[in-house]
Amino acid sequence: MERTAMKDRWNMWVVAAISLIFGLALLFYPGITRGAVISFSGIALIVVGLIQCLRYVLRKSPYRAHDWDLGVGLTMLSTGILMIVFMDVLLDVIFIALGIAICVGGIAKLQAAFNLRRVLYRGWFIPLLLAALSIVLGALIVIRPAAIVDVLTQFIGASIVVETVQDVVSYLHYNRVIRTYYVD
Repeated sequence: MERTAMKDRWNMWVVAAISLIFGLALLFYPGITRGAVISFSGIALIVVGLIQCLRYVLRKSPYRAHDWDLGVGLTMLSTGILMIVFMDVLLDVIFIALGIAICVGGIAKLQAAFNLRRVLYRGWFIPLLLAALSIVLGALIVIRPAAIVDVLTQFIGASIVVETVQDVVSYLHYNRVIRTYYVD
C-alpha cells in the first residue's frame, strides 16, 4: 500500500513538473512551443502511419480483406507530412474557420435579438449587443488570425499553469486530510 502511494506521489510530481513547464512555455514562448507541438504531432503521425503501412505489407493473412492498415497508415502519413510542411498555414486556416463560425453564430443571434424586439421583449438589446460582440470578435479572428493564435496560446498556457498549481495544492491537501483521517 505504501509503495503504491509513493509511486503515485512520484507520478504526480513528474506530471505536475511537465505540465508546469509546458504551460509556462506556452505562456512565454507561444510561437516556438506551438511550432514544436505541431512538429512533434506531425512526426508522431508520420511514424505511426509508416508502422501501419508496414503492418499491411508484412502481415500475411486470409482475413486481410477487412483490413484498413494501409488506408489508415497513408492517411496518417500524409496528414503528418502536411502538418509539418504547412505548419504556419494550418493554424491560420483553423482560426479563420473558427472566426467565420463565430461570425455566423453572431448573425444568427442578431436575428434572435430582432425577433425578441418584434415580440416586445424589453431586454432585447442585451442579445443584440452580445451578437454584435460575437460578430466583431469573429471578424477580428478572420482579419488577424496570427495575433489571436498567440493570445489564445498564451491563455491556454496560463490556464495549464493555474490548473497544475490547483492540482498540486488539492493533492497535498487531500493527502494531509486522508492521513489525518486514518490516524484518528
